[in-house]
Amino acid sequence: LYQLKNYLIEYGLEVVGHFKSDNNDKALSGVSTVILIGPSEPLFWKIFCKSIEYLDGKENPLDRWSKRVITKISKKLGEEASEVIIASLAEKRSDLVYESADLIFHLLVLLANEEINFNEVVIELSKRHKK
Repeated sequence: LYQLKNYLIEYGLEVVGHFKSDNNDKALSGVSTVILIGPSEPLFWKIFCKSIEYLDGKENPLDRWSKRVITKISKKLGEEASEVIIASLAEKRSDLVYESADLIFHLLVLLANEEINFNEVVIELSKRHKK
């Protein structure tokens, strides 16, 4: 959680809540905790108001800022995925576990920024399993 908080603060975001999933909830099978991310006030607005998107006077500055930030998070997710692949080739179990945790963390950050509920991903996986 400490690593997550440090990563988010760069964008004026923070963990605003979390919950442990119910073992009886089939949609969240295998998920132990869901973390919710939102703006860290007033830091978020200080960061956003210095952004290019806010200062350029064009339409929809928050939407454009969000897209840029989500792109950065996506790139970070790609880096983490590459590190998982490299760790798996190294055949050291501890490295694979460590890099997998990073990958999942950044995926959850991306999903939260896109306002995609993890439940939607689980449902999609469930559909694929039925095929």
